[in-house]
Amino acid sequence: MKENHIRESLHFIIQNEPETIKAYVAKQALKHPSTTHFFKTLAHRGCVSGMITTLNSYKQTHHFFNQYYQDIEFLRVEHYQKTGVPIAIKYDLKTSLTWFAFEQTAQVLANELNLFNEGGEHD
Repeated sequence: MKENHIRESLHFIIQNEPETIKAYVAKQALKHPSTTHFFKTLAHRGCVSGMITTLNSYKQTHHFFNQYYQDIEFLRVEHYQKTGVPIAIKYDLKTSLTWFAFEQTAQVLANELNLFNEGGEHD
């Protein structure tokens, strides 16, 4: 998928699902010149790298957690049901679960956009 199509898809998500983690991820991706590079880097380095500047402090991650608690809890339970493995809490609970939810949602979004499929467009 070409960059302009990816950006259109992300704008569509923001417009039609504005109060979701998916829209939050889309907004972060759109801040970067290459959305494919954003998703690849995030998949490789994660939120812990500091690349998501809106989720770098406890105040920011705690606000995100409180705002999206129900969605985060759904993702946590779904993950446990699929894997049988609880999410590792390496930092404080809200930060760990916030980063998990952001990264999981970004992975789902990247898959929906076919960013990492064999033979697909890459930058």
